[in-house]
Amino acid sequence: MEAAPKHVKGNIGWQGYGGSQPLGNATANGRGGAGKPIGTEWGGSNQIGQLDNSMSKSNIVQNHERAEPEPPVMTGTEPTYVWLAERLDQLRTEAQFLVNDYWARLKAGREGQKPHARGSLGVRLKPRETGAFSIEWYEMGVIRVHGQQRSIARKTYARGRSYEYPLKKMLNGEPEWVANLVTEVEKAFAEIRKQMALLINIRDALVAYDKEVRGTRFTAMEAMQAAMQCISTKAREAETEGA
Repeated sequence: MEAAPKHVKGNIGWQGYGGSQPLGNATANGRGGAGKPIGTEWGGSNQIGQLDNSMSKSNIVQNHERAEPEPPVMTGTEPTYVWLAERLDQLRTEAQFLVNDYWARLKAGREGQKPHARGSLGVRLKPRETGAFSIEWYEMGVIRVHGQQRSIARKTYARGRSYEYPLKKMLNGEPEWVANLVTEVEKAFAEIRKQMALLINIRDALVAYDKEVRGTRFTAMEAMQAAMQCISTKAREAETEGA
């Protein structure tokens, strides 16, 4: 029979999810011997007194152990959460580079253009607490605040279940050069969304496994935040060593 996971100290920040406490004095339960210490025989008040004394000490130890928080049960999945957090961060960096590149090229292409040929589509990246993120297209608008113009997201577009936005409707009325730019960038965004969805499937499977093994509440947000904290700690330690 597979051994139950042991308590391991030196965890990377997972909250205490407990587990069965270490067994005290081993006992054998059989006919006429319920609770009988293994390797001993019943017989005489001295042995009964020793058993009572042993039980009292065991209760004291158990009460002391319950007074202290138990270390979390380590299931072996922690390094995978760290890998997932690192990969999601790499994808986020790639997506942010494409977002910045889009805005730079849109700004450059708008120079010298008439208002109707400047384009109205904007894109943004929104991070989530689970380590994932979304890449969203929207229609830009302008409002005046204290006499100054400010850009706003006047209309957001729905992507649906596909990895790629329905560009035909989005690009209706946009100048050709903007339509070509959006099509090029959105193709790269769709690939990033696909990879992120695969990583999320792995994350959710690990969370489901940990819920089963730990026997308690455990969320994707808790797992990924702990993993990101581990990455930050390692980065600070590396900077300290290199200083």
